[in-house]
Amino acid sequence: MRVLFRRGNLKVYLFLAIILATSIPIMVSGYIMTNQAETALLEEKKNKLMGAARMLNEYLVSDYDTILREQGLETASREEQIQGLNRALAAYTDVVARANPGVGVGYYSRKLDAILTYGPSEQYGDKVGIRIADNHPGRKAMDTGNAMVEVGTLVRGPIMNAMLPIHRNGEVIGYIWSNELLTDIRHQIGAMERKVYQTVTAGIMVGLVMALLMASKVGSDVGQIKEGLQRLRHDLHHQLPASFGELGEIASEINSLSQTLQTTKTHKDYILESISGGIITTNLEGMVTTFNRAAAQITGLLPQQVLGYHLDKLFPSTHEIYRIWEATQKTGQPCLGREVLLNPGDGPVIHLLVSSSVLEKNRENIGTIVVLRDLTELKRLEEQVRRADRLAGLGELAAGVAHEIRNPLTAIQGYVQLIGEDMGWEDPQHEYLRIIAKEVNRANRIIEELLRFARPTIPLFTHINLTEELEQTLVLAGQVHAKNITIIRDYQPLPPIMADSEQLKQVFLNLLINAAQAIGEKGGTIRVATRHLPEWRQVVLAVADTGCGISPEHLDRLFDPFFTTKEKGTGLGLAIAHQIVRLHGGAIGVESEPGCGAVFSIYLPEGGGEDGIGREAHPGGG
Repeated sequence: MRVLFRRGNLKVYLFLAIILATSIPIMVSGYIMTNQAETALLEEKKNKLMGAARMLNEYLVSDYDTILREQGLETASREEQIQGLNRALAAYTDVVARANPGVGVGYYSRKLDAILTYGPSEQYGDKVGIRIADNHPGRKAMDTGNAMVEVGTLVRGPIMNAMLPIHRNGEVIGYIWSNELLTDIRHQIGAMERKVYQTVTAGIMVGLVMALLMASKVGSDVGQIKEGLQRLRHDLHHQLPASFGELGEIASEINSLSQTLQTTKTHKDYILESISGGIITTNLEGMVTTFNRAAAQITGLLPQQVLGYHLDKLFPSTHEIYRIWEATQKTGQPCLGREVLLNPGDGPVIHLLVSSSVLEKNRENIGTIVVLRDLTELKRLEEQVRRADRLAGLGELAAGVAHEIRNPLTAIQGYVQLIGEDMGWEDPQHEYLRIIAKEVNRANRIIEELLRFARPTIPLFTHINLTEELEQTLVLAGQVHAKNITIIRDYQPLPPIMADSEQLKQVFLNLLINAAQAIGEKGGTIRVATRHLPEWRQVVLAVADTGCGISPEHLDRLFDPFFTTKEKGTGLGLAIAHQIVRLHGGAIGVESEPGCGAVFSIYLPEGGGEDGIGREAHPGGG
């Protein structure tokens, strides 16, 4: 034991630290538990005393004057009236007192200014007729008309006294008290505290044993701790004061980390971690010295993978960002606002605005700083604007082309019919006419879709039940009900919306048919789900399939007119669906991975139509 507790022994410090870490919380917890238990006991006593007072109040159905009138004591002396009221109320007072051992209860008359009953009467019957002191809290209860609980020395000594004013006919005619001696309450609190202290003492003893064992174990691991600290060593700038024994050895190792710890968590670094742009700094040798959170999110790398390494570990020397950094590193000339594409791993391509400049300290060049600003979302919004402009121009062009083509097709169809009437059915060229007529009809259908896209019909808004419209569409989608396709319905209750039912059916039918075609002959599942988003005031329809999925390079073009991956598709179905949803003030989006199916989601406003236009779209919308 003498060796264990010699000065400077790390085990001693660990032992004392563990004892303090365990004993202090136990003692504090015991103290808090004692206070809470005492408070709870006092609160329970208050409720108990007030409950007894309310029992007496319920028993006094009328008032004191009524009892005196019934006894013919209206004009009797004060003493006779007190005795009369005592006869009427003392019996029940004793019943309540016996039901609550140790509790004293009774009535007081404000008019007679005297105690009427005091139970148990065999103990406190001699108090009847006594007038309470002028500073007695019972007078405050009668003056304010409010129930109150007081602790102090009153008629029968130091007590906790609950006082309930007696309200009759709009005035306070007296009060009822229910009290208990503080000595009894303190005895109960003392017994409770003794149990808590016994528990705390036992806990501290167990903590002593555990602390001794843990100190011995931790002391044996000091060598491993020192080895781990040596691996974290960097340049030494600040030295901790010398200490003793093993603690001194640990202090010398901590000195190697102090400078880094002092320079990493400064106010400047918190700012770097909070800004949205990626910040990368390097020293004159090209080693990365700063790599903030935004830079980690952009590149997909962790700081520990980059800090202390050359920049070429982050960006190859052939990469545009590396060349921008290299130019500034060599020439000292800044590069401002150059757009660069970055493909971090398997993730999507990121559009970056890259700037670089010299990093200075006291006007001395100490390295280079590179700032990365993510422009991906801005580029996406710009592309949406350009796409809207293209669609508008394409719509006008499609309308003109469709109008010009329809007239020649009508003429061709008419002449084909005339030639067919003049030609006998046995003529082998009659089959050519049938093919011409079939292709003319197909061209007319494409023209109809072009006109529907170029000149969309204004929706006829009515109140509709989205679930019912969806069920009717499922009946219409014949090929969806193939034997090898299973329909799963997952509906939530939805509020009615304002919409054009026929146009929405066209959208639903298009999504269902596309899902069935994606599944193909191999079979699969189509899940049709509805959701209500009250916080966004939107309803959602989702159509999910287990088909072949959509390639990432095709996702952004799905709703472009004439874009299709089908051999015989026109590429107008989803474009028209997108247009209809937009005219309803909603949004349509898609999520997919090749081989994992696709999910198309339609977001429609609760109000529908013009009420939804301009409303902020849900993030899931397209």
